[in-house]
Amino acid sequence: MSWIVGDMTFTANGALAAKVRVKITAGSTTNPPQVEVAGAGEEHIGNTEFAAVSGALVTVRSRKSPGTHEVTAAGAFAVGAALYGAAAGKVDDVLAGSIIGYAVEAATADGDIVTIIDHP
Repeated sequence: MSWIVGDMTFTANGALAAKVRVKITAGSTTNPPQVEVAGAGEEHIGNTEFAAVSGALVTVRSRKSPGTHEVTAAGAFAVGAALYGAAAGKVDDVLAGSIIGYAVEAATADGDIVTIIDHP
């Protein structure tokens, strides 16, 4: 199995905010495939780079891309916190599913855009 590294283009299945975790929509028949917001504890393929309206093309940065990633916080957490997938495609230090990364920046409130490094 190979991993796609870098930016990928998908079709938004519903309105998508910038910097949220997304997953491929099961049974998608569009070309490119649809993506939707990943929920708490759900696996994701990457993070939206920009907001998109439903049906529009959206750029997704693969979670396996090297370097750091910008994501949306679901609440406050400290630098170095282990992060998990939270509701609405956000991240938090509240245990939900598998660890997805570590905070490079602290979040002070819900909706903060922060930098994380992916968990291998």
